[in-house]
Amino acid sequence: MTTPITQSVAKQHRLDAYYEALRLQQPRKYGQYLRRQQEALASDRFFASEAGQAVLAEVEAFVTPEQVLTGIEARVGAPHRNEYDLLGIENGATKREIKNAYRRQARKVHPDKGGDEAAFKVLYAAYRQLLTITKD
Repeated sequence: MTTPITQSVAKQHRLDAYYEALRLQQPRKYGQYLRRQQEALASDRFFASEAGQAVLAEVEAFVTPEQVLTGIEARVGAPHRNEYDLLGIENGATKREIKNAYRRQARKVHPDKGGDEAAFKVLYAAYRQLLTITKD
């Protein structure tokens, strides 16, 4: 059985091999990939800069975490105090129960299904948090 670390290393090796083959066989597509990478790096640098931090502060001032939670409560149905409540499961749930509950809630709040993007991001963050702390 492979560990998640070896799986991620193997995935990175496959990606590296793919992009090397792309560079050799389809240079135009590889150039597009490099431009996208540069744009992502530039946006990361922007948000790490003082100007980027000012923009983030302005956005956070415009939309408060309470508004995000209110949006989730409107879509899911009940006030939520923690990750377990957000997913609608009991404390100490197994990973399988967490995944199933996440999928049920994601169907309700996913942006592709007409849901709110901010609500989905909070739901996903709660899901990831529970998966990391569950030892099951």
